[in-house]
Amino acid sequence: MIFISNKIEVKKSQIEGRGVFAKEDIKSSEVIEISHFTILKQPFSQIEDKLKEYVFSWPKNVWGGKSVVVWGFASIYNHSDNNNVDWVTDEENNLFKFFTIKDIKKGEEICSDYGEAYKKVVKTIK
Repeated sequence: MIFISNKIEVKKSQIEGRGVFAKEDIKSSEVIEISHFTILKQPFSQIEDKLKEYVFSWPKNVWGGKSVVVWGFASIYNHSDNNNVDWVTDEENNLFKFFTIKDIKKGEEICSDYGEAYKKVVKTIK
């Protein structure tokens, strides 16, 4: 099953490039996306620098786990330390699930916290 909420859309972002925005108010704990992914063959250290910005770990928070590209809007969410969306890996169904962790107002950008790998590795190569 894949799902992208009709309450979100992609638009130009003040943060960087494009971002995902609320088309209407969204309550905390709402699932806004369920996505499939593709496993990359090479380990994270061998992935091209630009692509590292869009890579997730499978399962979540497993250092040295599989590097994956998540489909849907997943790679369009911009980073914020004050994020309003989070995600989990559903290992039983092989899916990523994105859900709100705060109420989000119409027009507000929806941001994820990219995690420690981003802060330690990817942010330093930009």
